[in-house]
Amino acid sequence: MATVAIWPAELTPVQPTKDHDAAIETSLRLFQRSENSSMQIKHKLPLLAVVSSLAIFAAYQLQGAAQTAKAAPPAPLAVTTKTLLPTEDQAITEINSAPSPSAGIAPENQSGITSTTDTVALSPIDRIKEIQNKTELHQMILQDHDSFTRYPAHNSRFTEIRQDPTEQRYELDERSTQSPDKDSTLTIWSDKKYYLQDDMVKLSAILQNANGERLATKFLGQLIYDERVNLEVLDFADDDGDGIYEHNLLLDSQRRQLQPGLYKVLIINNTNDISDALTFTLSQPDIQLTGNYTDSISTDGKLIINTQVEVLAKNRFYVQASLYSSTNDPIGATQQALELAPGMHWIPLDFDGALITDSEAPGPYLLKSISLAKVVLPMQRAPIVYPEFFTKGYSISDFNKH
Repeated sequence: MATVAIWPAELTPVQPTKDHDAAIETSLRLFQRSENSSMQIKHKLPLLAVVSSLAIFAAYQLQGAAQTAKAAPPAPLAVTTKTLLPTEDQAITEINSAPSPSAGIAPENQSGITSTTDTVALSPIDRIKEIQNKTELHQMILQDHDSFTRYPAHNSRFTEIRQDPTEQRYELDERSTQSPDKDSTLTIWSDKKYYLQDDMVKLSAILQNANGERLATKFLGQLIYDERVNLEVLDFADDDGDGIYEHNLLLDSQRRQLQPGLYKVLIINNTNDISDALTFTLSQPDIQLTGNYTDSISTDGKLIINTQVEVLAKNRFYVQASLYSSTNDPIGATQQALELAPGMHWIPLDFDGALITDSEAPGPYLLKSISLAKVVLPMQRAPIVYPEFFTKGYSISDFNKH
């Protein structure tokens, strides 16, 4: 008969150690050995699982014995079990014979199993790489990972114009809402997302029936600042009879003092009991391009386009730009955030050599678009700029230093 010692429940367990992990490895190994053995052993697996669990719990107590040496622990309760299988006796023996690390004795690996705690844990990607027979999903994950890590974090590759991250920040939001009876649909939009003082905001709205035909109607709008302050009522009109009702809102700094920030326009059609709202940002970015650019290749094979800016007030700024080939094929984008004081500054926009070589496009290269913004809430983004700046006629081999 084998006896397993269990400490009372109120004894606080301590954190597991390498001996605990080795004990678990041993129990698991023996458990798996039993699972693959004859049918005579298989029908006794529930008992083996229970005893293995008790053995693992006992390993916790072995590690904590040294820590509780000053205070004599309560006498262990003796639990008598049925006769154990030979493999179960072996598991208990190996666990109980493991020396305590707190006694200054290096634990022996009696089971011959290397503990995973003695080696550096592999990342999920490294674990997939070690799989001999990889599935299609494994291959796709590795390809996506390689693509994501191929370029520096501030660079990104895109192959279609619609994927241009600089352009995407300025895409218009066209909103559509159905009436409660679903007989009509209201669609509203503005001509931009970001405006500066004294810009004209062009607001548009149409009402269509279930067949998509535009309806003659009447719209009213309400201009709201920061979700709380009602500024004025807006009248919409269809002057050319095309079914598109418009209102031109002048952000006139002379007539009224408009604060930079987020503005909402609530557009209402009382006839059909339908309304919706759109938003735009009045920006004060405090940074602007001067129109001066230079280009070069760095010693590590990056394309550097130096861009001059004028800063009106000290702040943190965000810059994003997109590079295209001379035939208007996308290559990639770059971005950075930096602190700038008032005055003139040159900002280096760097495009990794791998972006250039992967595009297989020789120079000259087109700096197609730049976005500047002051980093506040909401983001004070300046209107997008298209510099139409072309670099020198570099060859692909100039970037092979990467």
